[in-house]
Amino acid sequence: MDLNPKYSLIEIERKWIVNKDKLPDISKLKKIEVTDKYFPNTRTRLRRMLDTETKEVKFKLTKKYGKITPQSEPLTTLYLSEYEYELFNEQKGYNLIKNTYQFPFSGNIFLIEFFIKPEVDFILMEVEVLSEKLINKLKVPDFVIKEVTNEKEYEGYAIASR
Repeated sequence: MDLNPKYSLIEIERKWIVNKDKLPDISKLKKIEVTDKYFPNTRTRLRRMLDTETKEVKFKLTKKYGKITPQSEPLTTLYLSEYEYELFNEQKGYNLIKNTYQFPFSGNIFLIEFFIKPEVDFILMEVEVLSEKLINKLKVPDFVIKEVTNEKEYEGYAIASR
């Protein structure tokens, strides 16, 4: 595989399971309603994002190319019009709906994810940063239970295809 596909950016992220009993009040945090469709046997995702405060909607088509380190992988994203989104949305795929809250902590914005569809018995938290060096020095909130960055069952495709 090409480690740097043309026009791609490197996504550097980590992911954890959250202890819901220790989670602070997040009701006042910025909330994004996310609807994803994962296309079978691909690493491609269609996404609709609704900012619940501003009501702004964004549509994206993202292709991930596979991990090049335990915490990073190249990806390419196209921003779509609503019409283009609807064209892609007609394709077969696995749907996932989640509410994502932006949680500021230790100089980073962590995303706390509550899954609506399919229903799951966990809450995830993830963060993206600009470098491998930064992600390895990351301080995380005390309400995380365990890291699941490299556990396939916690990837969006795996959750959606349950």
